[in-house]
Amino acid sequence: MATSAATLSKILELLGKTYGFEVDAAVAMLAPKGYLPKKLTESPKVKKTSKFASKQAGDYAVDLGLTIPKGFKGTANGGKISKKDLKLLAEGPKKVKVNASPSALQEAREANIDITKVTGTGTDGKILLKDIRVLKPAAKTESTEAPLKITPKARQVMKEYDIDEGDLIRALIKGTGKDGRILEKDLEELVKEIQADEKREARGEPEPDSDATVDDSGDED
Repeated sequence: MATSAATLSKILELLGKTYGFEVDAAVAMLAPKGYLPKKLTESPKVKKTSKFASKQAGDYAVDLGLTIPKGFKGTANGGKISKKDLKLLAEGPKKVKVNASPSALQEAREANIDITKVTGTGTDGKILLKDIRVLKPAAKTESTEAPLKITPKARQVMKEYDIDEGDLIRALIKGTGKDGRILEKDLEELVKEIQADEKREARGEPEPDSDATVDDSGDED
């Protein structure tokens, strides 16, 4: 009766321990003479595994020339990558809608502020111009070293629209009065912007550009 490869392997291990020789060396010596079964002398076949869920997915990745990010896990069984996962990788980061007024978007863009991280104070969390301006760092200019010169009428307007001196500095308001004094008329553009946001907010009207989108890194479209 023929001896199985498993039994022969155990016999060789026992003999090796008893007589002090290496089993691998014995196998290497006996194999060329044909004394051992192929199952004992052949290296076990290693089953190749793929990170892709199917051959089609693998071919699709090659066709697109996609580089799979390190550590990326797919949505298929065992974390394998499906064709759907590859399509999402090819499309890039998803766009995120931002509920913000056009003036707020522009202000955030100019101030390099990530608008997706700003909390809006408008209806349904809408981001308004004032929400961006409050986050802007005050400009370091000579005018910040001394109190601003503001006329009583201009201060009255500031009080009415909840404008502080920091807002004037951030909006780069320059006084046209004597010795750089800020006059009521110097606040007109700033007031118009605030009024426009307040009116749209009160009416709850959608903005043509209010559904602007930004990608995951925070850059607006």
